[in-house]
Amino acid sequence: MSRLAVLCVLLVVAFLAQGQDTYDSKYDNIDVEAVLKNDRLLNRYVECILSENDSKCSEDGKALRRYLGEGLVTDCAKCTPKQKDNALIAVKFMVNNKPDMWKQIENMYDPTGSFLQKHPELKM
Repeated sequence: MSRLAVLCVLLVVAFLAQGQDTYDSKYDNIDVEAVLKNDRLLNRYVECILSENDSKCSEDGKALRRYLGEGLVTDCAKCTPKQKDNALIAVKFMVNNKPDMWKQIENMYDPTGSFLQKHPELKM
């Protein structure tokens, strides 16, 4: 195979792999609604994502904090379908039931409010 053909194949493979970029799916099976209904757990997650101190975070919390800002600003472009569903559930709950917490999260990770602008249906 010529060098040009090999280069073309590598470029196509790289392009296709880039399009499949998603966040790690290992947290897809977390019961988001159970977390949202448990004030102790919810407070721990919120404390983690609003903190720069890793000692306040579980591994799940660290992952959430790492991807939250990008996920909100890009409308969850790299989310798996389950992550998108969970994000919508979580944001809707926070906006409608924990507005003070949501405002802190939004101010830190999405100060322009772009996520809610794209999803006005999340406000009841």
